[in-house]
Amino acid sequence: MSTIILTGASGFLGNIILSNLFYNSNSDVIAVIRGNNDSSKIYEKAIGYLRDTHRPVIDEYAARFSTIDLQDIFDKKIDLEQLKILDIESVIHAAGSVDYFNEEHLTQININLTSTFINFSKKINAKKFVYISTAYSAGYTNELVTESELPEPDKDPTFYTYSKRKAEAIVATSGIKFLIIRPSIVIGHSKYGLYHGKRYGLYQQWMLLERLFRDSVDDEWHLLAQHYPLNLLHVDTFEESFHWAYNHLPKDSYFNVTSDNDVLPTPRELYKLWFDNTLRPKRVIFYEEYDKLPIAKLSKKQRIFGGLIKTNSEIASFQWKFENTARSYLKKLGMVHVNATLESVEVCQSVFLKQSSNGLNKLKESTTTYENHCISC
Repeated sequence: MSTIILTGASGFLGNIILSNLFYNSNSDVIAVIRGNNDSSKIYEKAIGYLRDTHRPVIDEYAARFSTIDLQDIFDKKIDLEQLKILDIESVIHAAGSVDYFNEEHLTQININLTSTFINFSKKINAKKFVYISTAYSAGYTNELVTESELPEPDKDPTFYTYSKRKAEAIVATSGIKFLIIRPSIVIGHSKYGLYHGKRYGLYQQWMLLERLFRDSVDDEWHLLAQHYPLNLLHVDTFEESFHWAYNHLPKDSYFNVTSDNDVLPTPRELYKLWFDNTLRPKRVIFYEEYDKLPIAKLSKKQRIFGGLIKTNSEIASFQWKFENTARSYLKKLGMVHVNATLESVEVCQSVFLKQSSNGLNKLKESTTTYENHCISC
């Protein structure tokens, strides 16, 4: 039996990968964890996801799961010869930082730690290195984001996208067979709506709306929100894509795991979905540019909300275009790809609202008028 080494198993996508490896492979899985992480909680979280998605759980999974401490790798306390004997099928590097503004931490985790695991993979004769990147590692570009090594853009949205692109380059030039997977913005399950990750992206937006407006609702809103599609990706589509890519894509492959632009909701539609099911203000006005927002007219809470999501709103305002050759190839082999749509996002939002303790799912008896500040919109 072969062995897979997995980093980031305590995180959202890493734990989804762990669940998938339990269910769809026969390999032993060694999770690299930090000393303060409880291995039993990591295991139970992965098993919980399988149960929540109505898949059987067997005792064999526990027997196939073990951990090693990241610090032991740094301190060279790991028996490399013993790992070589285990026949390491792959190292899957799903650990990473999404702290947009902490350049030191992003460099340490996304760039330097990737180098560490590339070197570690070479020492244990790993057959393949799988890196979980991001669909936005290309930075701001008007060109198609190809499934290949990326050129340097004129500008990056944040240091995060820069760090992921640099990590991709480290992997691609390592000499090890590799697979680089680039998911877009991952949200809950398309069918069940469940989401076990930290509240980033759309979930951060929902959380802030929930917390800031639990006691009072503004009658008029002014929001930065484009009419371009926002590339959301359901977690079950990520899992399915990982499974098929891992087992079927040729060596040295890149895979943009995204949804189709022609069915995706826009930021404006997502705000409408939220307001129509929760706050129902009298009037909402959408703007294309942050500088056009009438800051003086905004309530204190709206200013706080807008400031906290400013970076994500600006990223969402850019028109991204992705190559999907790998997806087309895998679909021909049998992969099922579920796009994110307004209807499927509503499933996720409904689950979020049911779990809300603030009563936001109690509708007001009013109708909201939506307006676009830009006539051309």
